[in-house]
Amino acid sequence: MHQQLDLCAVAADHRPADGTLACTDTAVYNQFPGVPQPIPSVAGDTYAQAQTALTAAGFQSTESYRTSGTVPINVVIGTNPAAGTSLPPGSTISVIVSLG
Repeated sequence: MHQQLDLCAVAADHRPADGTLACTDTAVYNQFPGVPQPIPSVAGDTYAQAQTALTAAGFQSTESYRTSGTVPINVVIGTNPAAGTSLPPGSTISVIVSLG
């Protein structure tokens, strides 16, 4: 049986010299750069907004396009792999943008 590691608790043992700790996905990424991170949901964003969010989470991104009858033009439909999937930092995420 595998135990889930509480990365925030581990990060607390490695505080910066000033003693501060903000336990967020970004803080864990900064403390443990090889730890897989969940892909943030960027559906409904513009590509620029999605790219910013993915970069902040430690990922790279590429843009792809798909026709959609429900999502307006130039709005993100989703990602491939899907939001919530955990991948190592530096992984490339395809951001699917609507052609309308």
